[in-house]
Amino acid sequence: MDKENNMAKDLGAAVSVTNRVAFITFNFQKGIGGHYLSMLQTARSNIFSKSLIIDVGYQPTALFDDERDVYIKYSITKSFSAFSQLKKFLIEKDVKLVMCYDNHSYTLASPVCRLLGLKIVYVKCGGPRPKIYFPRAEYIITYSKEDMTFFSEKLPGSELVLIPNQVSEAKLLEQQVNLGESFGRSSVSIVCIARLDQFYLGKINLAVAMVEDLRNKYQQDASLFIIGSVQQQEVYAYLKALQKPYLTILTSENFTRDAAKFLNNFDASVSTGRGAVESALLGLKTYIPVNGSQDLALLSAENYDLLKATNFSGRAKVDRQIARHSKVNQLSASEVTVLTETIRNDYTVERSGTQFENFLQKIKPHTRMKIVNWMAGVGYFTYCGIRERNYFFRKNIYPAIAKVLKL
Repeated sequence: MDKENNMAKDLGAAVSVTNRVAFITFNFQKGIGGHYLSMLQTARSNIFSKSLIIDVGYQPTALFDDERDVYIKYSITKSFSAFSQLKKFLIEKDVKLVMCYDNHSYTLASPVCRLLGLKIVYVKCGGPRPKIYFPRAEYIITYSKEDMTFFSEKLPGSELVLIPNQVSEAKLLEQQVNLGESFGRSSVSIVCIARLDQFYLGKINLAVAMVEDLRNKYQQDASLFIIGSVQQQEVYAYLKALQKPYLTILTSENFTRDAAKFLNNFDASVSTGRGAVESALLGLKTYIPVNGSQDLALLSAENYDLLKATNFSGRAKVDRQIARHSKVNQLSASEVTVLTETIRNDYTVERSGTQFENFLQKIKPHTRMKIVNWMAGVGYFTYCGIRERNYFFRKNIYPAIAKVLKL
């Protein structure tokens, strides 16, 4: 389709990134997550005047349905075909730079870029520090201070830059949908947007516990809406079994495809990563899991730098007495305004053009591919494929691996 900025109006100040740039990510059949949206809104911003979306995986990513320029089907038996298709597409479109938004797309694109002499960037979007594998990329964009520190120590010869989760404020405001009074709002309505799987279960449980506190300890008419696609049926069954009258679980694609468009219907959110940025931009009280997802902290100017350092994840360490989660009305209107403006300066794609331009000007063609690291990437890809697609492995073997490696 070769769309050039078809959703780019007001999505970023135009700068001189005029060469053809391909944005690529890999989908293990989930196709749900903040990094897909960050990639899409960055690619379609005015920062990149000639951008292409390459969707690779076991099935197309639904979020890219109206935006992808090519879908490349991948499977173990079609790996060489995927390499060939990617090479052909990059040549046909005269691509000069490839930006990879996960490990697996970098593993796929790295040998192709080496063969064609193209530039390549690895974008480390979020999640914890790598404990099994990471690409030894020469050029890396990170979303958090903790990843900047990690890669600075592990890859001292690489060129790094911190450009956090890229959210288009204009797009976020434009897409808000009012669900109406019949939606069942209470006096305090809280939303938790999370995929229904073991990885996010701790965050979901914190949201449930907070609402129970509000109802039982503070006698507030609070309700919780969980919006998320079902990734693991066992987690969905667990939540349904709670049978809480104040709990609504929304799993249809209408809600999960881009859940941020419903944020304005709520007073507060329990959020991580990109979701926390979107929530704060809209002025919601935003609660972040902290201390290994054992507590919740209300995002404020006071703890902003601390929580930002880990990309608003459960990995931040906060004094348990300071981790405030008992009331929704703890920030004044002026405090919310200050916090929103801080988020706007740090995270919106509209204000990141110069950062991208300055970094991309430093990049040279990919001429030195580390074969051993690439083979390790292939092995890691195989492991991830088994973990994501094999229930027996995920249920019986992965927990032991996670315990040993503290994943």
